[in-house]
Amino acid sequence: MSLPIPLPRRAVAAVAAATILVAGGAVTASAAVPAAPAVPQYSAPTVAPSAMNKDVRAMTAVMKHFAASMKKVAKKPSQIKALAPGMRADLKKLDTLRMKMASYSVTDKKLDARRRKLVVALAPMVASGNQLVAAMLSGKKAPMKKALTRFQMATLAVAKAAK
Repeated sequence: MSLPIPLPRRAVAAVAAATILVAGGAVTASAAVPAAPAVPQYSAPTVAPSAMNKDVRAMTAVMKHFAASMKKVAKKPSQIKALAPGMRADLKKLDTLRMKMASYSVTDKKLDARRRKLVVALAPMVASGNQLVAAMLSGKKAPMKKALTRFQMATLAVAKAAK
C-alpha cells in the first residue's frame, strides 16, 4: 500500500516539535487551533510538582513512541496496517494521561497553569491523531490532507502549551 501524499513526514515533524517542548525544549510555533473545551473548575487534589513532572515524562515517552511509528510509516507506508493498533494505543495512553492531569492541581502556580494548558491542548491532538491514523488506513488523499492539517495544528498547540 502506498500513501498518496507525503503525510507522515510532516506529521512526524509536528509530533517531534511537541515532544521537545513537552520535555522542556524550546521550539516556537504559532497556529490557529479550534478552541478545546475548558477544563472544569472544581476543587481537585493538589499534588507536588514532581507528580506532574512524572506525568509529563510519561507523556513525552508516549509521544516519542508515536513519532517513531510515524517515521516507520513514512519510510514504508505499507506498515500502516501493522502499526495502526499501536499508534491508537499511544493516543489512548496520551488521553488517559490528559485525564489524569485534569484531575489534580499543582502546588506551584506556574506549573499548574502549564498543566491546565496541556490538558486543554491534548484533547484535540488525540482526536486528530486518531483521525489521521484512520485516514492513513483509508488510503484516500483528501481525508489524509485534512487530518494531517488538523493534527499538525493540534500538535503545535500542545507545543505552545508546554512552554
